[in-house]
Amino acid sequence: MLYNIGSLIAQAQNADDMVTLVVEHVLPRGASRAALMLVVNTEEEEVSQLEIVGFRDKQGDTRMRGMRLTLDELPIVRRMNDEGLVIANIDDPEVDLASRQTLTHCDVGAIAFIPLRSGGRLVGILTSSAILPTQFDPADIRLLRTVGSSIAVALEKQRLLRQAERRALEMQTASEIARDTTSTLALDQLLNRIVNLLQARFNFASASVYFIVEPR
Repeated sequence: MLYNIGSLIAQAQNADDMVTLVVEHVLPRGASRAALMLVVNTEEEEVSQLEIVGFRDKQGDTRMRGMRLTLDELPIVRRMNDEGLVIANIDDPEVDLASRQTLTHCDVGAIAFIPLRSGGRLVGILTSSAILPTQFDPADIRLLRTVGSSIAVALEKQRLLRQAERRALEMQTASEIARDTTSTLALDQLLNRIVNLLQARFNFASASVYFIVEPR
């Protein structure tokens, strides 16, 4: 079964596909949903914000996808070690108030956090949760950790692919701009073409070209 799930995860197109596989195949008994959170601030050494990029429950609900959480809202994540963190009841006195409020707002009564690491760096967290307090089976959590490792590898491959595709697009765009600068286009036409090209290629909300005017 693990081989088949690993193969399906490798073929998954996005985070929702991965979370759906978790819900359909390896969701711990008693859990009703799963979420995939990615680290937002990848350039910083310390994690400060997470985004839910994939979410699904047994009824197919995806309503929490897109939610962003700071670690001030979910500080309990800082207690997570390489094995993860399992909380059978969020009303446990060891759960801090801020985390309890956030989890309660998300209708979570019990949750398992599984770290997703690539090259020793935390890139995301896979979670499995239940609405009511639940004592998850340790064997189910071990299986979830194994699947989490496959998801971490798949996410890294997707990141590298997107990076390579963007670099190729940047090179192609630079080549087109260089070619246009040697054309007979008037300056205003050339600048408009460059701005429009950059905005369309890279989904910028806006793009501008500024000239530095030296004082006379």
